[in-house]
Amino acid sequence: MQNIPNVNIESIKEIFKTRDAQRLVDFAAEAGKKLVREKVSTSQVRNILDSIQAIKKYNANSLQLLRPLLAYSQGKKPNLALFRQIIEAAIESVQSEADFEFFRHFVEAIVAYHTLEETKKKEQERMERRSR
Repeated sequence: MQNIPNVNIESIKEIFKTRDAQRLVDFAAEAGKKLVREKVSTSQVRNILDSIQAIKKYNANSLQLLRPLLAYSQGKKPNLALFRQIIEAAIESVQSEADFEFFRHFVEAIVAYHTLEETKKKEQERMERRSR
């Protein structure tokens, strides 16, 4: 898997290896900002999160079947390349139930920060329109 500029796949693997919550939060905040810059919508990331949340407990096959969903989503919306790369790197790091729970938190955090950043951007755009 090739790195998209400014996304270090090794750092994702290290976050999962150490299960460091602070690093997870820091990464998610930055990823949320990047996804907004890539014009990824909240509904696009929520669709993937919903699919992940539908998997109630660790199942390697179910997790691997997220990959075709990510590929399909990116095929329809090429701006999802960054999100797909992040999620696929995280999937590669899941080997147990504990990893899977961390994975769920990881994706939830990215979606949360993405939503926050998208809301900030929309509010800024509204303020700019009002000031014209």
